[in-house]
Amino acid sequence: MVPEVKSQGHRDSTQSTTCSKSGTCTGCPLVHLDYRAQLQLKEEQVRSFLGRGPTRPLILPIRPADPQLGYRATAKLSVGIENEQVKVGLFRAGTHHVVDTTDCPAHHPLVNSVATAIKAELDRLVSSRHPLRKAVPTLRHVVIRVSPAFGKAMVTLVLNEDDQRFANTLSKGVQRRVPEVVSVHKNLNSKATSQVFGPTTRLVWGYPDLLDQIGPDRILLSPVSFFQAHHGQAAWIYELVTEWAGLRPADSALDVYCGVGGIAMSLAREAKLVIGVEASADAVRDAKRNAKLNSLENCRFRSADAGQLQKIIRAGEMPAVVTLNPPRAGAAAVVLTQIAELGPRRIIYVSCNPETLARDLDILNGVGFRASRAQPVDMFPQTPHVETVVQLEGQ
Repeated sequence: MVPEVKSQGHRDSTQSTTCSKSGTCTGCPLVHLDYRAQLQLKEEQVRSFLGRGPTRPLILPIRPADPQLGYRATAKLSVGIENEQVKVGLFRAGTHHVVDTTDCPAHHPLVNSVATAIKAELDRLVSSRHPLRKAVPTLRHVVIRVSPAFGKAMVTLVLNEDDQRFANTLSKGVQRRVPEVVSVHKNLNSKATSQVFGPTTRLVWGYPDLLDQIGPDRILLSPVSFFQAHHGQAAWIYELVTEWAGLRPADSALDVYCGVGGIAMSLAREAKLVIGVEASADAVRDAKRNAKLNSLENCRFRSADAGQLQKIIRAGEMPAVVTLNPPRAGAAAVVLTQIAELGPRRIIYVSCNPETLARDLDILNGVGFRASRAQPVDMFPQTPHVETVVQLEGQ
């Protein structure tokens, strides 16, 4: 059973830090605030959006994070060269100048170790007049993903141009410096876009996926798949969603925007059948493998747009409970309407944006589902972002 959150201060082990980059790096805008003040700010944010109107839910005290530092298991870092000095980190606000963040206190220590190794290898190529030094500017980003459970790392090099020799040389150098790196991929993105990844990803060497564990489930993560920033909070949310779903052994459940299957697999231990729907074919592939890895034979995953739910759900699959975890933009009205038309007795909505969540709860209320309670969760310490889990009941 998920432990009840009784107050903001139910954990006394808050962590604080000073960051030398806090004036220039935009990654952790609240790092200068006392952690209790961060929690209060986030809880008030949720209450300001959800606490209005006659149908407002009971808003529970925010769930603090533990740890509050060193928790980010994935980092998408930019690469820049200024005066022959390599920088690996985030853009300075409003510019394309990279602020070096290889010692970020919010990143998992292994992320920082890998970022430092990449910078050192790039510095070596640039400073030694190596034949491959001209290839260094083709490296746009490095995406570092670590498995806190197993202490391993995966690196994806995002390149403007496909230079296999450069990718091989950089990969070998990084792995030599950090043996915990178990795979390196390259992704090609030659377009002038703010998106990090391009459409093509290939393995340079090592394992094709990274093995991690969230709660009781082992999870294989591919280079471009999305997963929550704070693994401990993600596991707690999965437990809460399953508890609030209240599934019975004969029930079917539907998980919309299912990603790599984390929530769906948690539900599958309580339900007869779980259907996961996700637009990303890569994520669906990962979800299918993850269910098999955990011997969950009652999971079915389908690659489809969430707006086509009525075509996706087949006879005998009508869900008693629907869960959804959409991106920051929230769910389209047509998705919410179709969820209601499926006739579940309960909906569990997981949101990373209180503003779009409030909008979507109003839509759901208009089609017969009232929000009964909401649980804010600090998924992103040192930032203003907050996750919220909402339980809705059919009226």
